[in-house]
Amino acid sequence: MSEMFPDPTKTANLNLKVSEDARWAFKELCVRHRMSQVDGFRLAVRLLEEHLKGADAQHGSARTEGTADRA
Repeated sequence: MSEMFPDPTKTANLNLKVSEDARWAFKELCVRHRMSQVDGFRLAVRLLEEHLKGADAQHGSARTEGTADRA
């Protein structure tokens, strides 16, 4: 399991504000690939972790704490 999800038995709600089009696009993408939205989110997080590790390695530096909160 991902570093971000050490205990998959604990659950909590996640509230995100996205456009209605983005919401439906995500839902449709998950349905099209026969995966739950939770699994889609977990896959997205795993891919983002891999991407950021690659970016850190390419630039030779670690991310600064809190930079992900600037969206």
